[in-house]
Amino acid sequence: MGEPVKKSAIPLIVLGLAAAQPAWAERNPADPYERYNRVMFKVNDTADKYVISPVARGYRAVTPKPVRMGVTNFFDNLRDVVSMGSNLLRLDIKRASEDFVRVGINSTFGLGGLINIADAGGVPNNKNTLGDTFASWGWKNSNYFVYPLMGPSTVRDSVGGTITYLYPVKNVIFKTD
Repeated sequence: MGEPVKKSAIPLIVLGLAAAQPAWAERNPADPYERYNRVMFKVNDTADKYVISPVARGYRAVTPKPVRMGVTNFFDNLRDVVSMGSNLLRLDIKRASEDFVRVGINSTFGLGGLINIADAGGVPNNKNTLGDTFASWGWKNSNYFVYPLMGPSTVRDSVGGTITYLYPVKNVIFKTD
């Protein structure tokens, strides 16, 4: 086997797929990535059937519901930080402020985000992504793209998701080297 793909190479791979019509694409101008998408769908479907679903069922079987809810809330709280950044990039100060308040309340009074206090307090939930920001900047139409192990998306949202994956919020909070 070869060396594993370095984390820094991932955006180049995604951007390469996004920028150029792949050589294996069919001649359908409405869906230039159709062949790739069909192959990746089968890969994802197989991974889901034999790995992801069994692991998820095992997790649900051994993890009490309150713990699962705490994990969900924790990662939703991190997504609120991403949403806040996206709203700032869109210059939507109102929504960015609401996201900031959500993160502050849930991080402080919700035990680091394990408990979602902001919803109970009626603070608006403005979840959006970097892909949404790209759309607001004018990248309206984007080709369908099946992201490896993540599923269906668009090229625009895949690029945004890759950037968020490479520069995750948790690294700001937990300072990983």
